[in-house]
Amino acid sequence: MKQIRYQSTKLYNDPGNPRWFAPAFTTFLFVLFGGALFVSLTGTLDQMTERDCRLGVQAACEELQR
Repeated sequence: MKQIRYQSTKLYNDPGNPRWFAPAFTTFLFVLFGGALFVSLTGTLDQMTERDCRLGVQAACEELQR
């Protein structure tokens, strides 16, 4: 059986992309997903607080008034 040689290529060594491309793209993805996580969590927590206030939880109503 003949062995197949496989040469892996990294994004950093790709001659078609500049050296700064991979770190910049990685940073962009971290910021994008971090922002999406922040927006979804704050929206969900605000909705929960509004619901609790409608159900009569005094602490939730006080938090909404801030």
